[in-house]
Amino acid sequence: MIFIRFYWCNKDCWFCDSKYSYKPEEADTVLYTHEELIEKIKSFWCKTILRTWGEPSLFQDQIKLLMNELWDEYTHELETNGSKKLEEWLYFDQINISPKLKSSWNKSYELKILDWIKSKCDNYSIKFVCSDLTSLKETDECIKKYEFEPGSIYIMPEWRDVKSQVNQFVIDYCMKKWYSYCLRSHLILFWDGKGK
Repeated sequence: MIFIRFYWCNKDCWFCDSKYSYKPEEADTVLYTHEELIEKIKSFWCKTILRTWGEPSLFQDQIKLLMNELWDEYTHELETNGSKKLEEWLYFDQINISPKLKSSWNKSYELKILDWIKSKCDNYSIKFVCSDLTSLKETDECIKKYEFEPGSIYIMPEWRDVKSQVNQFVIDYCMKKWYSYCLRSHLILFWDGKGK
């Protein structure tokens, strides 16, 4: 999968593993022109593109420009916190929503992306970051409020280090509820200390 990381986010999660993607003082970014980015994408053999951190829904016009040139050749995915509505002219094959709970130290907000998903995208997943009973209770409240199906729900442990990815309390909870437990395997394999 090709990751396009957008530089800015409208949330500020204390456990974020990618603060360098939206905190100027921690920035470690490579900026591309539109033409350079297209060339870079086409240099990979992979045919799936994921738009991800900061918050890609803040850059919908730029996403459309990319899609116009890459439409037929690629599968298009979006990773979002769900706080912004998507324009009607956008299309994604898969959307991954990661709602930010109060335990992330962000204020509560409505998931404004859901109407778009209901009308335009059958393939979506909901990913919650949890570590304790408080965050799991808030997750349950969100799931009930929006009537998410268990099969679409993934629970990720907060990232602190490799050991933090095996949280038996959260694992047991997922098994009881039939939710998927989602390790951050890319960080386990490739973590280089960014964002510390």
